[in-house]
Amino acid sequence: MVVLKKIIYFTQNFLYLVNKSMKKLYLIVFLLVNTFQANAQFDEFEQYIERDILGVDNINYDVEEKKQIIGAARSSRSIEELPVTLYIIDHNDIVSNGYVTLCDVLKNVPGIRVSQPAGSELGEGFVQRGMIGNIYTKILVNGIDIKPSGVTSMPLGANLPIRQAERIEIIYGPASASYGNDACGGVINIVTKRPGDKAFTSADLMFGSGGKRYLNFNVGSKLGHGKHVVEFTLYGSDLNINEMQLPDETSDVYNRWNYFFQNGDVINYQGYAITPTMVTEEMFTKYDFLFSDMNLYFVNYQGDFYYPQICKRPQQGTQVGVDVRYKGLTFSYNVLHRMDFTNHGASGFTYNLSDPEALFGEYIHRFALSGDYQFGNVSTNTSLHLNHYRMDENSYRTVNWNTARQYFWGACDDLGLEENIIWKLNEKLDIIGGASFTYTGVLPKTTDNSTKFDYSSYKMFSESVDFQFPLIGSWGIYPYTYYQTGAYLQADFDVKPVNITAGVRYDYNSQWGSTVNPRLAVLWKITDDFSFRASEGFAYKTPAPNQIYYTVSVAVPNESAPNGYVLAYHHIPTVGKLVPEHISSTEVGFRLYFNKTNYMELVGYTNRMRDPLVRNWVAMDDIANYVPQANVYMSGGEKTGYIVDGYLGVGVTNLTNSEVDRKYTRAYANEKDAKSKLYGLQLIGVMQDIYKPIHLNIKGALTYSVGQEIISANNAGETQFNTINYVRGVPKFMGQLSAEFDFWKIMHLRLDNIYCTKVSRRYYNGVDNDFFWSPAYYTLDVALSSKISKNLTILVKGVNLTNKLYGGMDAFEMDVDLPYNPQLLRNFTFGVSYDF
Repeated sequence: MVVLKKIIYFTQNFLYLVNKSMKKLYLIVFLLVNTFQANAQFDEFEQYIERDILGVDNINYDVEEKKQIIGAARSSRSIEELPVTLYIIDHNDIVSNGYVTLCDVLKNVPGIRVSQPAGSELGEGFVQRGMIGNIYTKILVNGIDIKPSGVTSMPLGANLPIRQAERIEIIYGPASASYGNDACGGVINIVTKRPGDKAFTSADLMFGSGGKRYLNFNVGSKLGHGKHVVEFTLYGSDLNINEMQLPDETSDVYNRWNYFFQNGDVINYQGYAITPTMVTEEMFTKYDFLFSDMNLYFVNYQGDFYYPQICKRPQQGTQVGVDVRYKGLTFSYNVLHRMDFTNHGASGFTYNLSDPEALFGEYIHRFALSGDYQFGNVSTNTSLHLNHYRMDENSYRTVNWNTARQYFWGACDDLGLEENIIWKLNEKLDIIGGASFTYTGVLPKTTDNSTKFDYSSYKMFSESVDFQFPLIGSWGIYPYTYYQTGAYLQADFDVKPVNITAGVRYDYNSQWGSTVNPRLAVLWKITDDFSFRASEGFAYKTPAPNQIYYTVSVAVPNESAPNGYVLAYHHIPTVGKLVPEHISSTEVGFRLYFNKTNYMELVGYTNRMRDPLVRNWVAMDDIANYVPQANVYMSGGEKTGYIVDGYLGVGVTNLTNSEVDRKYTRAYANEKDAKSKLYGLQLIGVMQDIYKPIHLNIKGALTYSVGQEIISANNAGETQFNTINYVRGVPKFMGQLSAEFDFWKIMHLRLDNIYCTKVSRRYYNGVDNDFFWSPAYYTLDVALSSKISKNLTILVKGVNLTNKLYGGMDAFEMDVDLPYNPQLLRNFTFGVSYDF
């Protein structure tokens, strides 16, 4: 323990210095890259890889590459021998198409729907087979976790090494049998580029719509001779957008009164039945006595009667990475930082949208030490990592009911150890096994307070904080520690023409107990060109600390309250009331090859979820079940609220339902009687070099989804379960078609077409009206690149050239969201890439 404390103390001080010198670090690294360019003598470096987004055939098919270990699949088998749905995006595709973020890459992968933006907490987001990928998909960098375990979702933006990736491996389906928690929807592994036998350096400069500026570099080389060679890579990137190209405030999607009518066609307010046509400025003036209390709610509202004032909505993303390798031992350090406009996708009825400095962001620092060794027919991978997460201390949002800024806070530290072993018994059987242990200290991320949290009061892995807020004391400050450990065993059988993968994993979480998740997958090569595969997998997702202890409260002055303030509880913790979500999936697929690179594939799958975790209305009468230290407050012989940490608290209920007064608040809960089933069918085609003079490639995917959910109406009061014959957030049809070709020998053109039918909102209150559906859309992206010299490439890219106004993922999955979350309108990027 003494050694551990010393490591923690050293890490704390180091991270403090890094956080305070982020910009200086980036500048130093950039200057270092230029020094290498000026003085190092690099060998000629050229690489030709076939472009392929939707298939797996873009990997170089020489002997060594074909037999590489696919990290995301945890297998030593070659790609075509794996009985899973796997897609690989190579470096050439990333560069030639101007991809900067992970969602840029995923946008054209079959069946994945992206949201750019998705909201402040997610940044950018994606939905993979009905599940939010930021939450349910395991994201790795070089095979090691990059997401802190104490946060609900992985924040995505220009904060991952995408342009430095040699390849990005994407696996569909539950993978808890290998990875444990968070691998419910699949696994994404970003594999960064290594120098190999030759050194390299590359850099990108991009600019575009909305004042977009992007700078990126990557350098790798080797030092030493013979057996004493040190291999290193150094990379980083910085993105700044002054104003995202989103619809302006005159768009009907921002009409603040939508907040009411998404709950039905009539508002029952103060005994009056109000229809949409009655909501006019004249009516509010005429019935001032009726709406006077509502005017108090808009004390910080900016805008006219219908549309809020909307500021420029910026976006920022920075990442720096260092990898040093020596004799199988690798040290890696990554720092990720991003900032997004806090109120993306939020209703102007509730949130103020006029402050461009209202940003939401966080830092993630990851230190990793790993070793890869071979002992005869046994290969091992051992890794030790520390993930250090802190919310940016300047993160805040603005609201209509309060003129003060509302600050966020949150912290998490993971210390993890993992061991993986592959034992190749013979050519027909591999045994793969491993074990992991992670110790986590967390200060759950939560909101809102007009005072910044003092991060110096919280130490890594601490269970107490010497800090209180001026008005609400320690409400919302709940630091604690926990651990999770697990072990798995997997067997890969290769008995021609059948490949079988069978595995099981046991996990124990100190909060949630134990779980066992098996997986079975089979690949049958019926002929050399025709194969069949089937799999069944199980997964689980533990509640995140941010869900257990999520708190939102508003301090309202009240002379009769014990401490002079009443807390209006918007959200309260759900201590001891949650259980893990459980997911299972079945998949079958057929693939027919026409030749080595051209094929058609038909995939059918189903995802099933039980015990889903949702935000529910909670009666304040039951608050003692959720907040153990709560005490009833009596005034004049009547119960008027609850005392928590010395402060009087009351509920907060939807303004459209005045009859329930302040008797309800929100809390996360498992819906025990809720169920979700998604059935999908995908047809995928990859046709390369159809017309050789221009190297015409066409890739497409058509996804058909149906399903059913049993879900409660999200209303305060008695819970009522309804059955809906679809899965929320999933379109019935989604089509993706990409075409690319060369012309004039130096030009390359790519066209990406996406069509999506209407999509239902995640927030459900039992009302199915126009406000519950995002409209259908078609978008066209075009990328034109030209290699004007051996080392220099220019790029022009247009996104959403149809200028379609359409919706992405809901920002909060609550009634405070816009009817749909607007996505980027027509925008352009111009770039120059240098490779040497």
